[in-house]
Amino acid sequence: MTPPLRPGLPRLPERMRHLPVDDRGYPIPEFVSRLDGKRDFRVVSLDHLAKCIRDDVCWICGQPLDELKVFVIGPIPAIRGISNEPPSHLECAEFAAAACPFLLLPKAQHRAVDNPKVRKMPGATKSNPGICCLYTVRGYACHEKPKGVIFQTGRAVRVDWYTQGRRAERSEVLAALEDSMRTIGRNAAIVKRVAELMPT
Repeated sequence: MTPPLRPGLPRLPERMRHLPVDDRGYPIPEFVSRLDGKRDFRVVSLDHLAKCIRDDVCWICGQPLDELKVFVIGPIPAIRGISNEPPSHLECAEFAAAACPFLLLPKAQHRAVDNPKVRKMPGATKSNPGICCLYTVRGYACHEKPKGVIFQTGRAVRVDWYTQGRRAERSEVLAALEDSMRTIGRNAAIVKRVAELMPT
């Protein structure tokens, strides 16, 4: 018997309704792989990653993408215009931004997987910036790097910011971007890029 969805979750998009539900009541995205025979949110499916690249399917629901594709990324990847995960449908990305515990809770951290058999996502980070960017594009580039695949997000048609399951305020976005610039440095190109990422 499938467990019921967790009370308080946003409306589940139609495209995600085929996904299984875990014991906590969260839908299990297609990118979640297995560990010891059980789907484990700490383990990313590199097979699904390959399918996303090959067949242009959604990272979250696994169904074919539309013309608009959405990367769910943090402030630093948004400034750099890169992602280590492929894009999703807008409604799948919005659900993730409002429901995923890691994205929802600023102090949440990824739990480590101490298992040599587990294939880890190249470039994945354990840190949680407490705010995420839904970066919408019409197209993107995929580059093979020594440590894995990197997605070049390209020019955005739309940029939305979420924090704690809600739309982020302009001041919260600015604070996150300013903090990111302290980490990666500040120059004319980065300042211009930050201005492009600010909500209107």
